[in-house]
Amino acid sequence: MLCLALAAAGPAIAQSPASGIRDRPFATEREVPRAEEAPGERALGTETGEGEERVLPAVPAPSEAEVEALGAQAGLVVRSLELVGNSALPDEAFLRAAAPFLGRPLDSAELERLRRVLTAVYVDAGYVTSGARLPEQTVTEGRLRVELVEGRLAEIRIAGARHYRESVLRRRLERGAGPPVRVPDLEAALRILSQDPRIARLDARLEPGSSPGTSNLFVAIEEADPASLLFGIDNHLSPSVGAYAGSVDVAHANPLGLGDRLGAEVMISEGLYRVAGSYSLPLHPSGTELLVDARYTQAEILDPLLDEVDVRNESLSYSVGLNQTLYRTPSDWIEAGLAFDLRESRSTIGGDPFLTPSSDFGRTAVRALRANTAWTRRMRASALTLRSIASFGLDVLDATMHHRSIRHPLTNALLTPNGNIPEARFTSWVGQLRFFHRFERGGIELDLRGDVQLADGPLLSLEQFVIGGPGSVRGYRTNQLVGDEGFSSGVEVRLPLLRTVTGRRVLSLAPFAEVGRVSWKGDHVSPGKRTLSSLGTGLEWAPRADLSLRVDWAGALRDTGQHGDLQDHGVTFRVTWRAR
Repeated sequence: MLCLALAAAGPAIAQSPASGIRDRPFATEREVPRAEEAPGERALGTETGEGEERVLPAVPAPSEAEVEALGAQAGLVVRSLELVGNSALPDEAFLRAAAPFLGRPLDSAELERLRRVLTAVYVDAGYVTSGARLPEQTVTEGRLRVELVEGRLAEIRIAGARHYRESVLRRRLERGAGPPVRVPDLEAALRILSQDPRIARLDARLEPGSSPGTSNLFVAIEEADPASLLFGIDNHLSPSVGAYAGSVDVAHANPLGLGDRLGAEVMISEGLYRVAGSYSLPLHPSGTELLVDARYTQAEILDPLLDEVDVRNESLSYSVGLNQTLYRTPSDWIEAGLAFDLRESRSTIGGDPFLTPSSDFGRTAVRALRANTAWTRRMRASALTLRSIASFGLDVLDATMHHRSIRHPLTNALLTPNGNIPEARFTSWVGQLRFFHRFERGGIELDLRGDVQLADGPLLSLEQFVIGGPGSVRGYRTNQLVGDEGFSSGVEVRLPLLRTVTGRRVLSLAPFAEVGRVSWKGDHVSPGKRTLSSLGTGLEWAPRADLSLRVDWAGALRDTGQHGDLQDHGVTFRVTWRAR
């Protein structure tokens, strides 16, 4: 009986706070962005005070005297152009536009038309502050000199920054400012900046500068409150460590004014204490970011069958990594990252090491290198994220390896390693999909998610895939099943039932369907069911913008035979209060 109880409690003992796909640092904790604006919406204001659209002057047009001086040259026939100052566009684009003017006599009016046609080449390509100029000259052998003055930003002024350093915002905008200035690129940089959750509102205005070909960008921002304090109560933990838990999350989204983020979390249940901290720091305007994460958990198994033997687990994890943006537009974001994780777990029974075939006298240690890539597509009413995480376990820093036979510390039995005993050297892959869509009619929302894990062999418990509970398959206990490989997927539809006059949701119904499955590698085969599936519905109530309650009921389509907890009846809940 004791052996069976220990096996049932195993996942709850072994799972570290960073284990399982839902809690991997860096790669999976970012929420799928819910698009609030269309990528094509106007971001750069070029309007007059009266609201009439104004085209920015590219460069000063030549004086009437200059044009007439050129046109007065008897029999002026332009046979070729000498283009000076062009760097943004190929010369062929200008020569094609000028072809109708070559090889025939031109008067002053046609010369001005030629200048405007050449300027239009810039404008059509988005370089509205660039243009052509015909300097005073004597045309010889039919060769006309054309000065191409390419626009540049003389100044970027930031107003309204309270926590952000103005220099940081300026450097981010300069990446889309040329030279030469191309308005679509500048608008894209402004729109990307407006997607920063630290910025609540952004207005921009581009005006002519004091010298030819220059312009000034004026940006006014309103920052969101960078500090947040969130209290939560739920029954989302595994009943084996006490399902009912309280948590406090505190964060500051810009402590140094660099776009960095510092966060901490404390969670307490009857049998669990967890503390976690994280910090992210942008290193370069191109999207290079440093990420650091640390977590510590103490857990006591509360199963009545194990009260007398006192089963406990202690786990600790550290992670440090770099993320790099590879491609960024207002609608698409591709990034890649590399992280190094150190995870360690110790389990005891009555104060003595809890020995399992895969542990080293109750101790399990993983040192892993993780490479992740992600692509996010934002649309007017939809958002899609695809993410890939490849993990490579390393035999370094005293990781759990089984190079030799060991003796059981209590029975003195000889345990011989073989290729089917999980150890710290492994390769696994995790794939994730998140999709969100908001329908225009009725404000109905659709959420789709999918997670999958593959492995090249048996995995230590710290790396295994878990299913069951909120975020996986509701209707079953949290971490109901654990395996080396598996998948979990779900679909949820949120139907608004009650709104405020401002459109904020007060009451919503959320029917859902979820399914998950696990499997094992090698000779390690766990008896019992491998698949979980459920149908259910949730009810969300938000009487205030800072207070919400969600209750879910899910009907398990496979009976597990457990009936001692509210989760066994398919009921989970969460209450959150955002103090600021």
